[in-house]
Amino acid sequence: MENLLEVKYDVTATAEMPKKILEEQCGNLTRSTNGIVIARVAEYTGNIESYIIPGISDRLKTSTMQLNEIFEDRKINIQTVLGEMGDEPFTYEFFLSSKSMPDYKFRIMFLKNGIMGYPLKIVLEEGIAEEINDSNHGYTYVIQNQEQFLVILKKILNSARVTDIVTRLIQMYNN
Repeated sequence: MENLLEVKYDVTATAEMPKKILEEQCGNLTRSTNGIVIARVAEYTGNIESYIIPGISDRLKTSTMQLNEIFEDRKINIQTVLGEMGDEPFTYEFFLSSKSMPDYKFRIMFLKNGIMGYPLKIVLEEGIAEEINDSNHGYTYVIQNQEQFLVILKKILNSARVTDIVTRLIQMYNN
């Protein structure tokens, strides 16, 4: 049978994904402190936003609703299961630690994105969010492209809050 594929794929192609951009900046921060402060991006599997743990009455309501669903017809849209699978395919945490305290972690933010990289959801540590918040985003940002990500990342990395944490980690190392 003939090859029906007409597209020629560039197997050497790379993309500036948010994680890669942030990892590069981690290296810059670590180098700028002579390795005393260690900046890292790591996979994360927990919740990245506030949530509610339902009380017993809410759980009882849910059980009753699930029983009702067994006896009622439901329409399922097949498009909800086509395409990208998984609710949180790429979720990361960005944090600082120290050469002298490797188990210490100051989490700067969470990042969540799909295979395309953008939109990118960022959930910032509250103090950083309050400092850089210029348009009432709260602590959650939805970034549409790399340009927006670079602008917000520059604000985060140069914020007084991050500077203070890095300075404290250096001081603790030097004591």
